[in-house]
Amino acid sequence: MKNLSYSILLFIALVSCFHTASAQEYVRDFGTVANEDFEFSKFDSEPDAEAVILFDKGTSSFIRGNTQAFELSFERHLRIKVLSNAGIRWAEHAITLYQDGVDNELLQSLDAITFNFENGRLARTELDKATIFEEKVSDNVTVKKFAMPAVQKGSIIDIKYNVISPFVYRLNDWRFQSKIPTLYSYYEARMIPFYEYVFILIGNPKLTLKKSFIQPGQEHFAGVDYSIAVNQFATKNVPSFDDEDFFSSEDDYIQRIDFQLAKVTQADGGSREIITTWPKLVSALDKHFDFGKYMDKAAKVCKEPPFSDIKGTSDLEKLKVAVDVVKNTFSWDGYYGKFATKSPKDLVEQKTGSDADINLFLVALLRTLGLDANPVIISTRGHGKVYKDYPFDHFFNYVIADAQVGEQHILMDATEVHSQYDELPVRCINDQGLLVKNGDPQWVSVISNSQSTTTSELTLSFSPSLDSIRFESKNSSAGHEAMYLRRTLENKQEAIQNLYSSDGQQIGRMSTSNYKDPSQPYVVEYSASIRPEVVNSKVYFSPFLNAPPKESEFKSTSRKYPVDLIYPRSASYLATINIPDGYKLEAIPKGYKLDNVLYTLLFDVEEMSANTIKVSGKFELKHAVYKPEHYMAIKLANDKAIDLFNQKLAIVPVE
Repeated sequence: MKNLSYSILLFIALVSCFHTASAQEYVRDFGTVANEDFEFSKFDSEPDAEAVILFDKGTSSFIRGNTQAFELSFERHLRIKVLSNAGIRWAEHAITLYQDGVDNELLQSLDAITFNFENGRLARTELDKATIFEEKVSDNVTVKKFAMPAVQKGSIIDIKYNVISPFVYRLNDWRFQSKIPTLYSYYEARMIPFYEYVFILIGNPKLTLKKSFIQPGQEHFAGVDYSIAVNQFATKNVPSFDDEDFFSSEDDYIQRIDFQLAKVTQADGGSREIITTWPKLVSALDKHFDFGKYMDKAAKVCKEPPFSDIKGTSDLEKLKVAVDVVKNTFSWDGYYGKFATKSPKDLVEQKTGSDADINLFLVALLRTLGLDANPVIISTRGHGKVYKDYPFDHFFNYVIADAQVGEQHILMDATEVHSQYDELPVRCINDQGLLVKNGDPQWVSVISNSQSTTTSELTLSFSPSLDSIRFESKNSSAGHEAMYLRRTLENKQEAIQNLYSSDGQQIGRMSTSNYKDPSQPYVVEYSASIRPEVVNSKVYFSPFLNAPPKESEFKSTSRKYPVDLIYPRSASYLATINIPDGYKLEAIPKGYKLDNVLYTLLFDVEEMSANTIKVSGKFELKHAVYKPEHYMAIKLANDKAIDLFNQKLAIVPVE
């Protein structure tokens, strides 16, 4: 009888062994609570935490399947202590189940209890399983949702469940960190030699346990003797993960361990490598029926009008025309993927397709025009960053196009009709992508260094009775800000009015410019009136009216992670104020100027004549991404900008 052990050793070699804690020190049996559980009242480093995870224990193991050789069993035991009324929201839970065609994950068992200590006695309320409901999120994802009963301040929530999965290539990752503090988190992966995994530690978890050993005894399958390799990981006193804005995906920073299938070994000794090298991955894509071969077929379709009619006096001009033709010919169906979903012929007939359908077609078209064009596979925002040390194709979920014109590489996405030819939509801006070119992998930067701008120009005049201010407003946007407005407003008058109107403001005439020309700023012009604040004989007003934001988007008082703004941005305001005869500006505010490598903040008031003043302001954030240590500087500058741009001026009678 064969004996498989070498594969297990390969896995263990990836895990350095040290051992400083035991799961049994922290984990209690399901349904059993102790006095110290109820006595626990706060997490020392976060005394205001609304709840705390007392322990979270997970175990993944391979079990013999009913319809296939092996299945994955995932068991979890989670216990939460509610510390305040705000923490009652942790009564709600969800278990995600995956399905693919006829195969699906099964919630094998679920037990849950709420414990309360009331009037000197322990009360336990079990979850009524009839209250569990199912929500279908997509064709591949279903979520089981439930709310724990009788949860109040001081409750202990105890949940245990088991999921059986036929997808042996999708070993559960494990999160050591949550939105609330965690006293103890433990994960155990029980491996068999038929499936080898590597793991990636993300978010720099401080492991107190990292241990691997061979379980005593032998298992048998298909004439093969094998042993089980047990791999244990644990952390203690993990702080909460701040629910902050300004990062692409929390999966890039939250403390977790991610498992990736590296190799499959058959019982007869045959094997298949899953982890590969970047050159091999690029070569495989180039030969793939729905990638490289798709572009070969698309090149033939490109010999027909309107694609064959593209002309240009330079490579750059031909590129611009080609991108425009593809954008105007095809519509994106919203599907993300790196492989084509239909033939080029069907794409042309149906006029709609996925990102891969459209952008691989664009690459083929550019090649027929004589340009050096190639696909770039990327991971979109929210999908997580790509780890260059681990050549897995599943890191990527989207395709864009690249063309070299002279010394310049131009990245394009023809799914976005409101972008310029060389401007990627926000979903694509996520660190780096892999250029798929002749088996020679190259990494390209997928970040935006071009500044997006908004400019508001206002002309204000007071009515004779001073009970209203009539004004003309011209609002121009460029770059990603214009792309966002074109896409969300769709140039519809009602949507524009809803965006620019505010309490007490009556919008009259309105017009827009350059909606269909992304190379030009998108302009919205309108006239309106608004009531000023009159106190005795003084008339108060904000020179920029409602144009600047009133609240800061930087809410937190500290920052642990990089501040990802996606793109540099600038907001400018210019108000020309016509003061009525017999009145004057009560006081001229002081100007302000601060310009450094992080930001620019300007504010100025200029008297043009006795009856006309100009007020200008500008706030520019110069980088797409800021280091955590720069967060407070840009937050304070933003707060200052809000104060300056929303300050009130007053006109008073001339004495």
